[in-house]
Amino acid sequence: MAVLNAHSYRVTFLRWTLPVLALLTLALAIAWPALKEMQVNKLSEQSATRLRVEGIAMTMPGAGKPVQLQMNKPEYSGLDDQGRPYVITADHVIQEGMQPGTSAMQLEKPTAQLTLDGTGKEHVDVDAATGFYDPAQKTLQLSGPVKVTHTTGYTLDLQDMSVDFIKGSGITDNPVSGRGPGGTLTGEKMEMQDRGNRIILKGRSKIILTPKENG
Repeated sequence: MAVLNAHSYRVTFLRWTLPVLALLTLALAIAWPALKEMQVNKLSEQSATRLRVEGIAMTMPGAGKPVQLQMNKPEYSGLDDQGRPYVITADHVIQEGMQPGTSAMQLEKPTAQLTLDGTGKEHVDVDAATGFYDPAQKTLQLSGPVKVTHTTGYTLDLQDMSVDFIKGSGITDNPVSGRGPGGTLTGEKMEMQDRGNRIILKGRSKIILTPKENG
């Protein structure tokens, strides 16, 4: 008789529990977009940076691993130490952790734009194959090919580059080549300062100046 009672209890328990779990799962699925928006808005309110995404998904981790967030078409914006804006976008981002934009992010086809003046007409654009962005340090590690384009018409081609958005600087220890209205350049290493307004070539370097045509 005790066995029958235990079996009956388990059946009754499952009849009540399974529908409740199903409802909770459905509610989480319905509420997830709203929770995502709340998380992004909360980040925007508490920080000088902003994050916008077109879509977000969550991947459940294996044992002992953190939750992964996958974001489509993210746009991450902030200010440097002089209050000049910068914007980072990507096709796709993978981040570990539940709060969007608060921990290191792996970026596919990232682009970055650093504004040089108050109007936004002068800027430096950076494109790469992949990247790794740290929102806490505001640094972006790019791997190639990497292209840097200045609104004055200068273009740099690199294998990789480390960008510090607070300082407005970029560094690579690998060869770089560039071209523009004033000529061409090559170098074994390069340091970019003042948001691309100053380029320092290191190691074996060559600069060929193109004379301006008269008239």
